Amino acid sequence: MVARNPWRAGDAQACSDHLQWRQREGPFISFFTSWNAALRRQHWLINNGAREVIIVAVWLDGLLLVYDARRIARDLNLGNLHWFQNEVLVHGGIPADSYRILAIFHCNGDIKDAALHLDGLNTEVRIPEGYIDGVSIKGNIGGKPNITELLRDELYTRTGTRDDAKFIPLVLCMANLTYDWKVDDSAGPMILLSFGPLRGIGWCFPN
Repeated sequence: MVARNPWRAGDAQACSDHLQWRQREGPFISFFTSWNAALRRQHWLINNGAREVIIVAVWLDGLLLVYDARRIARDLNLGNLHWFQNEVLVHGGIPADSYRILAIFHCNGDIKDAALHLDGLNTEVRIPEGYIDGVSIKGNIGGKPNITELLRDELYTRTGTRDDAKFIPLVLCMANLTYDWKVDDSAGPMILLSFGPLRGIGWCFPN
């Protein structure tokens, strides 16, 4: 994923153009750090005439040149700062060989309840219906289709590894939970849950 003009300087004018949706090619790609915010944006896009909407889950942790959109909007005195909540700007784009894309969700405007499972945790999530249309789902949790293996297999297809260090944050982000990741040699990974926005996962809408 590459910005429309990745070589343009990321100065105040470029930030202003991007955040105010001016039709000027710029160096940024917007990512949401909240799954619910991404779902709201896909709903808005479809209601405003988009025929096909794709949400891409990307691993942002450790990526350079990532900026807080709300802080930039505040510094530029743009007002209505809530519009930029849970949004970050990535300068340049995501290298194709970085294996940072975790999953891709095709959206048709309808949202469906589903379930995801981690050891010791079952959680309900909302997903675009297009993600499971025509897909055979094995099992249910609490009457909701269990998409755990579907999502895990897709992450493997995209990244080439079965990496819990990325899969667990992806699941928790979709459930709107944060976590602390701790490794115990005797007990394996330990998940400590708390509420709030999760860092590390970004959701974008490629042009």
